[in-house]
Amino acid sequence: MSFTVFSARSLANHLENAVGEKAFYFYMREIIDNKLYEKYRDDVNGEECKFDGLLQFMQHKDGLGIKDLPLFERCLAAVASSSHKMASQAQWLMVELQGRKRFSHHGTNQHTESEGGVAISHSKPARQLSSDSQERILRRIARDSPELLADIGKGKRLKSARAAAIEAGIITPFPSLQLKDPAPTAQKLLAKKGKAWCLQLLEELSGLLEEPVSE
Repeated sequence: MSFTVFSARSLANHLENAVGEKAFYFYMREIIDNKLYEKYRDDVNGEECKFDGLLQFMQHKDGLGIKDLPLFERCLAAVASSSHKMASQAQWLMVELQGRKRFSHHGTNQHTESEGGVAISHSKPARQLSSDSQERILRRIARDSPELLADIGKGKRLKSARAAAIEAGIITPFPSLQLKDPAPTAQKLLAKKGKAWCLQLLEELSGLLEEPVSE
């Protein structure tokens, strides 16, 4: 079987210990980045193991085999809200799980059947919610700058996921202007772009205005 999946499963047998282990998050990142939660090949018998997303992978016997997912999430939340050295990693995995749960609940048409006591979902894509973009931003922050997760929220240093993404360099903000009266537009351009940029713009505009108009 996949060594990565086997290693993560072995650690997940002891939930309370797994959520505090650096190795567990290393394997989970490998699983998520390489989409092993969708399918992987068992190196022992050559069979391909397939799953209907991360949540099923977490619970299925061929995935992590976590029998009590709510207990796992409570353990994860305890680490994420503590001063534990793995707190940011736990926050990252919580974001991943919550994002998949929201999409599974709101963004798919499902019916389920049971296999070995585990609910298996057969999903058809539906219209994505407008909140999907925020979920994607949060997952990117959790992956690239997990230390910022604790700073996001009402009354905190970063009011939104977008603000955190800008700070992390994930999103580059571009100034927007309503081109109405020239005077206030010029003032806004000067304030946003600075003197040197505005002088260059003035030079470019002057050159364009001097060109003959083709009839």
